[in-house]
Order: sequence, then structure tokens, then C-alpha cells
Amino acid sequence: MRSHTIVRALIIALTLVAGPMAAARAERVQVYNLDSLVHLSTEVAEAEITRVFKADTIDLVEAKVSLIHKGGFKKGQVIAVAHLDYYRKPARDRFNWKPMEVGDRVVLFLVRVKANEFFRIPEDAVIYGPVTGGVRLIHTDQVHAFTQWGSPGPLVAWPRTIDGKVKPLGVNEFRKQIETSLRDTQELARLVEAKSDKLDVQKLVKVLADRSKVMVGRDHFTERICVRFAERYDFELLSQALAVAKDYNDVSVLQCGFGTAKGRDFLLARVSNEQEPMAARLRHARAIGEAGAAYRSVHTAIARNGHRTVEVADEGNSGYQTRIAKVLRAGAKHEELARTLLRNLDYFGQGISQNKREPLVVDLHGANAVLKELYDTNPSQEMQYAIEKATAWMPDDYDKLKSPCGDLISILRRADPARYTKPDKRSLIFEYEYTARLIERGAEVKPAVVLEHQDTKKQHVFETSLTVRGGQAGGGSNVVELPAHLPKGRYHVFLQLSD
Repeated sequence: MRSHTIVRALIIALTLVAGPMAAARAERVQVYNLDSLVHLSTEVAEAEITRVFKADTIDLVEAKVSLIHKGGFKKGQVIAVAHLDYYRKPARDRFNWKPMEVGDRVVLFLVRVKANEFFRIPEDAVIYGPVTGGVRLIHTDQVHAFTQWGSPGPLVAWPRTIDGKVKPLGVNEFRKQIETSLRDTQELARLVEAKSDKLDVQKLVKVLADRSKVMVGRDHFTERICVRFAERYDFELLSQALAVAKDYNDVSVLQCGFGTAKGRDFLLARVSNEQEPMAARLRHARAIGEAGAAYRSVHTAIARNGHRTVEVADEGNSGYQTRIAKVLRAGAKHEELARTLLRNLDYFGQGISQNKREPLVVDLHGANAVLKELYDTNPSQEMQYAIEKATAWMPDDYDKLKSPCGDLISILRRADPARYTKPDKRSLIFEYEYTARLIERGAEVKPAVVLEHQDTKKQHVFETSLTVRGGQAGGGSNVVELPAHLPKGRYHVFLQLSD
């Protein structure tokens, strides 16, 4: 029998806690804010739903226009609207949202929908659909926006709240907001869409900063500003914009703008500059991931959801991965900075191990050799774990670390007792993270918890309810019940995997 003991664990005292809960993350629908809806819509109108029906397999409603804010509708006109089945109303059973129905009054931010392979309608059909989030429900002269209450799930009407208290938005107040937005977005659009040689970049940096401070929902204008900046490959400008952008997608677009050989050199120079404030060094370190793994590649056609890459990978990839690792090793005393760079190498390693382009593979081996030098200095356990994860994309390089983790790279962390309810029985709760990419896919293993008394060195082994599957990564929290006779004291806590 071969046994791997995972020694990357904090030394903890026995703590009586329980109630493990693992947080789940899911993709959410980002709805546009009011300025974006007003600008992107060709028609903005208030209407009452008069009919809900199906045409073949397509859900449609007919709505009678009562007030026009933008566009060419006429009062009393009946329009056909698709995609309102994604918008629901609250019900007592929160898992059974009510669909929109006849008599509902709505504000609609619309564009004409076109036929495609997923939405089969006649080419000459005049059907409209809302821009993402482009519906408001009017109820007793109050206006309610829609948000996603659960993911996956529909967009559901919700009352606006301030400090947990309902603050109704009256329909007249909302109409004034639309009027203001119609006026303000004209100037915003002119600034954002100016020709490249007429672009007022400093004014746009201020717009980006101002809107980022107060932005609620997806903002078309900050997205466009970031795209326009990224297309310029002006690294000082991108750096300035990164310092004020808040939305994840805006930041990601700006980071793509560093996707040239000169841009990557700029980032490494800023990260390694000890005179730079740490906040700035971290911003530039995070940008390395989006700037790309191939040193001589160029990002083009940059947009919110991606970009096109033109790649020229020379021999050794100009040592780009290795240079990142050397900057990491030189700045290892700044652990947050070092771990940010490690995450980039981990991310790059995944792609390189899959496409196996020789110049990139050679360079990644060079980076892993530098990481081993850092690993041999016995850094913190968090750093050891991060190095092991990044190196494991090249199993031969991982083997050189001689990690006690073996095939299951993992870490146990001290659980915060304040997060859990006191249990009825004496228990130990722990938080863990792992990657099982070195274990055969489809295999299932159940690690045990080992407590080793610091003074006596006696080990106590406890079964867990954990199941680890090969080829996957994960984490969370778990609990083991401790016997009454277990001596008090301070223990090393490990996971043990046997096969």
C-alpha cells in the first residue's frame, strides 16, 4: 500500500465547531443600467399587455402602447414582443415565478429582433425584443426593475430598497430619469464614439472614473471606453484607466490591451519596480493573465467577451514564462504579489499543456525550474500549494518538487469558529482546497483526516465524508467528530490519501 500524507496544513488547537457550509458560485445575468438601456434601444415606450400567445414554438405577447419616450411608435399601436418569458413576477412560492400576463403595465426598452437559427421567424416579421434587462413593471404607479434572484433562473421583478427598506420609485420619477438619460447619453455617445484621432482620452478617463464609482448594472459606456482604450495599445493610458475601473468586465478589456510584446514588457517592468505602490504592482500583475501566454502574440478585435489573437511563437517564446517566474521569485517577500503571478503561470500552464506548442512548453519548463528554486526555500504553505498547482501541468516538473502531497495536491486551512454553529458533539471543522489532476480521471478516493499531537507525535486518524474525483479540483469545508478521550493540545492536521 502506498500512502500520501498531505502535510500542507496549519497547526491548530482543537476547536469545538460545526455546521460546514461551502459557498457556491454561479454565472449571473448582467442587466444593463438605465443609461445603457436608453442608448441601446431604438424604441422606449410604456405599454399594457393585451395578449399572451404562442406562434409555432415562439412565446410572444402583444402590448398596446400608451406613452412613447423614444422611437417611432404611435400611441395606441399594438406591438409584438418576444423574450418576455424570461421576465417574471414574484409569487408566494419563490421557485414558481409568475409569468407576465394580460393587464400588466410595463416600460419596454426594445430593438427589432432578427431571424436566426435559434429564433425562426419570417424575414419580414416585425417583432421586438428587450435589451438585456430592458423591462420595468408598473404596479400601482410604482416602477420595479428585474433582477436574477437565483442562477440559473429568470429575471424577477423586485422593489428598489435602500438600507433594507423599500423605497418605491414612482412612475413620474422614473419618467424624469428617462428624460434626463435621453439628454445625457447623447453627449456620452458623442465622446465615446469619436474618431480615433479626435478621441478625448483624458475626458474619457474621468467619465470612466466617475461612472465606475456609482455604477449599478452593466454599463455600455464604460465598456466602450475600455474597448477604445484597449485598441490604442497606449500602456500608460491603460495603466491610468486600470486604476479607476471597477467592473470586472471593464478591467478585463483594459488588460487585453496589454496583449503585445511591448505591453507584456511594460507589465513585467511595473510589477518588478519596487518604487511602485503595491496596489499598482498588483493591478499590473493581474493584467498579465489577460495579456496572454505567447510573448509575441497580438490581441486584436478586443471586445467585452473576448478578442482575436495573432500569434508568433519564437523559439523558447522569448523566455516570457521564465521571466515571469524570475520576477515572482525576486518579489516573493510580497506574498500577495507572488501568488498573483503564480495564478497567471497556473492559468498559462493549463493552456500550454493542452496545445503543447513546443516553444511554449520549453519556456514553461524554464519557469517551473525557477519555481522549484523558490519552493526549496520552504516558503509559506499557501505559497507551496500555489507552486505545486502551477507546476503540476508538467508532471515531470512537479515530481522534482518531491512534494509530500503526492498525487492529490491540497491544503487544509484553519476554520474560523465564528462562521459556524457550536455542535452537539466534540468536532473539528476544517476548510480545504485541492486539485486532483494527477489522479486518473473517473477515480474516486476518500481522504481521511490525521491529527498529530505536537508534543507526543501520536497520530489519530478519522474518516471523512469527502469524496475526491480524479481530474477535478474543488474545495469547501467539512467536519469530523472527535472522541471524548482525544487529549487536548495543539495538533498538526493533515489529509491522508491511501491507495
